[in-house]
Amino acid sequence: MARLSSSLQKFSITMKRADLPASIGAPSSSGTADLGCNKMNEQTQKLGSLKVGDTLPALQTGPISRHAIALYAAGSSDLNPIHTDIDFAKHKAGLPDVIVHGMFVMGYLAKIGTEYAPAGAVRRIKTQFRTMTNVGDNLVCTGKVTDKQSRDGATILTCALAATRQDDVVVATGEIDIVVGAA
Repeated sequence: MARLSSSLQKFSITMKRADLPASIGAPSSSGTADLGCNKMNEQTQKLGSLKVGDTLPALQTGPISRHAIALYAAGSSDLNPIHTDIDFAKHKAGLPDVIVHGMFVMGYLAKIGTEYAPAGAVRRIKTQFRTMTNVGDNLVCTGKVTDKQSRDGATILTCALAATRQDDVVVATGEIDIVVGAA
């Protein structure tokens, strides 16, 4: 079992109703709760209207902190010390610092493809990690529609994905298939 860094020894997250956007669950003009369905329908329509060559809205991460890495390590149970133990990363692995989990970066790439998609719409996601992502890196994640097919009353979008550091180095690339409409 990997040695836990001090930031992981006690870990707890609590989500409260106040943490959710105010519009979710609030009564609509008809008096029923708005669960975000109208917004999702609009977003799904926008996604379905994309054409080959169109780009998805970019996602900027801001600097990735040691704290965020520690939270991800605890949540994913990936406690490899190159991600959680500064001394191990520097002195045993020869790294400049702990590094960001590849799957953490993949989560950002997936978010671009799922931001406007209905739940369950992702049919495939593939990622290749090109180089390490370091503490403090700012990533810009981008997506571009590379294929659009209609099958069985559904639209299937294939999008190329990329995560690029602030120094213009691509750290990960990928591809995602999103199904819009009846499947």
